Amino acid sequence: MRPAASPLPDRPLRQRGELPFALGMLVFALVMIGFLGDQAKWFPKGVKAYAQPALWPAIGLIGMAFFSALHVLACLRARKPDTEWREMLIWLRAFEFVLWYLAYAFLTPWLGYLLASLVTMVGLVWRVGLRDRASLLWAAVFAVGMVLVFKTGLSVKIPGGALYDLFPERTRIFLSLNF
Repeated sequence: MRPAASPLPDRPLRQRGELPFALGMLVFALVMIGFLGDQAKWFPKGVKAYAQPALWPAIGLIGMAFFSALHVLACLRARKPDTEWREMLIWLRAFEFVLWYLAYAFLTPWLGYLLASLVTMVGLVWRVGLRDRASLLWAAVFAVGMVLVFKTGLSVKIPGGALYDLFPERTRIFLSLNF
C-alpha cells in the first residue's frame, strides 16, 4: 500500500501579481515610516514609552515593512518572472483611463465644457471598441445631456472655454453661461 500524497506542496503556491503587490506594500510602508516623524510626535524624556503618541503607529508601520519584506523575499524565491511582468502590465492598463480624465480636465478650459465632453466621451467609446454609429451617437447624446443637466439645469459654475472668445460677444456670453 502506497502512502497518501501530502496535500501541502513543497514550496508555497504563489499567485500572479503577488510580487508587485508585495513590493508596493513595502514601498508604501517605507514611505509612511519616512513621514512618521512629521505626523506623530515623540515626547521628550520623562514620558513612558507606552504613553508616546507615535509608539503604536511606529510599531504598526515597522511590522508592515518587515512582513512586506518577508513577503517580497518569499515571492522572489518562488516567482516566475515572465508571468509577474505580464500581470503588472495588465494592472498598469487601468491607468490609461486616468490619462483620459486628465486629458478631459486639460481640454475643458480650452474647448469649453460641451466640446470637451463630446470629444472625450466619443473618444472613450471609440477606445473601448464600440465603433458603430449608434454607439458613437449615444455617446454624443450622453455628453450633451450631461452638459445640459450640470451646466444649464443645475447651474454648476464651470468656466467657459478659451475657444468661446472667438465668437461675437452675445454668442460668447450665451455659450459661457449654458455650455
